[in-house]
Amino acid sequence: NIKCVTLGSRKNLCINQSVTRLQSLHRINDKCLDLQKDKSSKSSGGCPYLTEDPVQMVTFDDTIHARIRDIEEIVQAGRKSATCPYYGARHTAKSSEIICIPYNLLLQRSTRESIGLRLKNNIIILGKYTLFCLLDEAHNIIESVNSLYSHTISLDQILDCKTHLSKYFERYKNRLAGRNMVYVKQLLVLLDTPYSAAKSAQESNHAMSVSEFVDKAGIDHFNLFKILTYLENSRLPFKLLGFAVSETRKENSETANFIPTSVSPLSFMQSFLASLTDPDVNGRIVYNYSTDPHHCVFKYLLLNPADCFAPILKQARSVVFTGGTMSPIHDFIEQLLPSVQHDRLDVFSCGHVINSTSLLPICVSQGPTGLDFNFSHEKRVDTNMMDEAGAAIANYSNVISGGIVVFFVSYSYLDAIVKQWKSGGIWTRISKKKKIFIEPTSVGEVDKVLQDYSSTISRSRQTDFSTSTLTGSMLLAVVSGKLSEGINFADDMGRAVIMVGIPFANIASIELQERMRFFDVQVNAKETGSGITGKEYYENICMRVLCFVTGRAIRHKNDYAVIIFLDMRFKRDRIVAKLPEWIRNCGLTFPNQFGPSIAMISKV
Repeated sequence: NIKCVTLGSRKNLCINQSVTRLQSLHRINDKCLDLQKDKSSKSSGGCPYLTEDPVQMVTFDDTIHARIRDIEEIVQAGRKSATCPYYGARHTAKSSEIICIPYNLLLQRSTRESIGLRLKNNIIILGKYTLFCLLDEAHNIIESVNSLYSHTISLDQILDCKTHLSKYFERYKNRLAGRNMVYVKQLLVLLDTPYSAAKSAQESNHAMSVSEFVDKAGIDHFNLFKILTYLENSRLPFKLLGFAVSETRKENSETANFIPTSVSPLSFMQSFLASLTDPDVNGRIVYNYSTDPHHCVFKYLLLNPADCFAPILKQARSVVFTGGTMSPIHDFIEQLLPSVQHDRLDVFSCGHVINSTSLLPICVSQGPTGLDFNFSHEKRVDTNMMDEAGAAIANYSNVISGGIVVFFVSYSYLDAIVKQWKSGGIWTRISKKKKIFIEPTSVGEVDKVLQDYSSTISRSRQTDFSTSTLTGSMLLAVVSGKLSEGINFADDMGRAVIMVGIPFANIASIELQERMRFFDVQVNAKETGSGITGKEYYENICMRVLCFVTGRAIRHKNDYAVIIFLDMRFKRDRIVAKLPEWIRNCGLTFPNQFGPSIAMISKV
């Protein structure tokens, strides 16, 4: 009897083929909004699935509430009743008791308000397999907040905005009231300031505080709060959008149908200006240099997600985070819940469903020839290291039946490995036992690759070994890629997961350096010295990614698999301590040589 509905994006819910064929989320959003604007046009007729018939909407609500439906079933219900599932689901949400929503609908206040989501006195549950708000797994919440509240603007976008706003001002300056004229003139001056900041910037990527940027740009005398209030109340971004579309269509009549008409040129600047009102401690301005000045980019990088998440904590009666890979939990609490008293926090962690004998985790520090495995950034490109990894994996292929999934730290390294293995004969060695598949570069090809990978494993079970030596498949994939999270490698699909190297993030990244510096400053500012340091943060994001990868193999209580960590650095105490507890409890072993690892795996 529970009334439940799932909300999603237009890309997931739209049933209008003229819209969905566009594929890109932004183009789908634009086209949908354009059809609504053109509803009165005789030539377009708007979208045939967007109805205002109250009887049809109530019927759709009743259909969705008849039982709990996933997002695909909501789409099917929309097709059957010729009702837009995107707007239909939002209508259904008004009478629902449980609403399953993606992160962005909950985390941004403007979006919450647009769908009528009230937090006060409600229970908010973040995670998979939970009630009320179903937002995937909660380990992504910090990254989602940081992403939603970080804003980027390029000099190209600024130039486009200034061009349209200047034309708008020239067209309507005699009709603008005094107050409106003042603010439009201020905006035109503000649109010049990033150029000033770019000219004074070094010819390299670097970061600065918000106040430093405001000073270099020469806009410290502007009241940004008043300008932002004016933009919201006057609806100038919306007005400029209509003006820009009209002018562009006149100038480019041949390409008029391809002009985005739902994103105002001023909206990017509005979001960026809003970031400049944040306290200095909460974020930094990152400048990405390009030899082409128009491609230079300014990005407001949010460093403190806690302030953005605070309204949800303040308004909701209870907030529950759930997920399978939320450890280290201390890291999570420090970043998102630093102001919450510890006696208000309840942390529950349960063990894995499998028996300890169903998993064999091994840290292998040497290859077959005795070469130490060290896949650090400097040493992993050594061809001897690549060949040693290939030789080890070829040996494992001889004793592991079914599917083997091998993860590498980056796409570029995967490409280098494939090239080296093919040139040196290792590819041929592995192919005698496993048909090799490579993670595709296109998302659209993922399903086909997985299907072929799975079907090869199925056929190998029925193989007459007098005619074929294949014992399964091998899938070469990338950590944090298209196959490292959310893919089910249960049973023979993943009898072994091999992690080549440790997936540390690129320490040269200026954004990562700023985040690490932020945590160090926070720790030093506390008298107790509590909190997480930049180094701990760096290690934690790596180990959390590693958790996603290792969790691909064991998917139910009767499953079994081998997890092989190829890198001598896995023996370090700090690394071992941050591996998932369920892996450590399954008898994590550290053979001194390569041979014993083969012997142990052969017994599985």
